[in-house]
Amino acid sequence: MHALISGGEQFHGFEGLSLAVLILAGGAAILWAMIFAWRWFATFPYQPAPGPTTSDLGGEPPAIVNLLVHRCALTRAAIPATVLDLAARGALAVEQYGRQVVVRVREHRIQGMALAAYEGHLLDHIRRHATGGSAPIEALGFDSPDEANRFWDRFRKAVVAEARQRRLVRNRWAPRDWTILGGFLAAALGLAAFALGLAHFAEENTGSSDDWGRWDWFWVAGISWAVIMGGLGALRDLRDTPTGRAAAARWLGVRTYLRQAEAFEDAPPPP
Repeated sequence: MHALISGGEQFHGFEGLSLAVLILAGGAAILWAMIFAWRWFATFPYQPAPGPTTSDLGGEPPAIVNLLVHRCALTRAAIPATVLDLAARGALAVEQYGRQVVVRVREHRIQGMALAAYEGHLLDHIRRHATGGSAPIEALGFDSPDEANRFWDRFRKAVVAEARQRRLVRNRWAPRDWTILGGFLAAALGLAAFALGLAHFAEENTGSSDDWGRWDWFWVAGISWAVIMGGLGALRDLRDTPTGRAAAARWLGVRTYLRQAEAFEDAPPPP
């Protein structure tokens, strides 16, 4: 570690070819950062402007709508929204007895019903917690944070898969982005490793098998490339499609309609 900090006994500064290569590496790194910033903002899933005020709900289920109107980032409000949607379609019954709300699975109504994978996943969770086919709403929680996180991870992936199938979302980074960003990053890291090797930075010659060789920097460059590229895939990895953007705009128009509709204020509770 001391050798890495001090530069090693073989290191006498960057000069000549090593300095030139190091400057090229810095230039490639700056160019990569500029390209990344450009593509980051060009592909960011911005929320569209609300469409015309309308009561036309369209065909997208609540969980898909949640994903679209939150810039391709699903929120946990999609879970209770899906419960209510399943109840509206007859797969569940949500009943109130005094102050207690009970959820009941209508198995006879579910048979033959077209269910998305995330809806089936949610129904399976309700079945596991329902005694005799029904359970108080409080009993549908999770036994541990780990269980909740596993459920949410599976639920989210299934919602995204459904949205992809409907061609409402897509991968944020296109193959061209991976090629350009990966290529420039490899060039910057490779040149930096070459410059460090030329300058004998941190090189050791003690005769031990653990000695740091002058070209071991290419291993560091390769690992760094894999980590950075892997990180890119985890940074808001979705964006909307033109169809998804149009659907989000329409649903934002529906939200405006519901906020302006005075009839909902005086509407009686559902039976």
